[in-house]
Amino acid sequence: MELLVLINALVTRLLFVLHSLVGVWRVTEVKKEPKYWLLALLNLLLCLEAGLTLKFKQGKGYKWFSPAIFFYLISTVPSLWLLETDPETQVFLIYLKEISENGFFHS
Repeated sequence: MELLVLINALVTRLLFVLHSLVGVWRVTEVKKEPKYWLLALLNLLLCLEAGLTLKFKQGKGYKWFSPAIFFYLISTVPSLWLLETDPETQVFLIYLKEISENGFFHS
């Protein structure tokens, strides 16, 4: 296996895992509950995929489907969804609250 292919495969998956961990960290900070760290376990799928890809495919991906991106989305989307459903992170609601407190709405 070429060294450059190996490095590219590992760096890509490392960046995926780091970004997912940042999302999980952000959820635990916003929700103030450490149980959300369990979302980080979804990264094990990405690590498993990396090992299998490096062993059996020699670091080369598939032509029409990328399991790495699929598992990255599986590990990232729940964090994003939890952040989007939290009222404190919705900028529009905060904006409306500030406007209503400052008296810009006339009744």
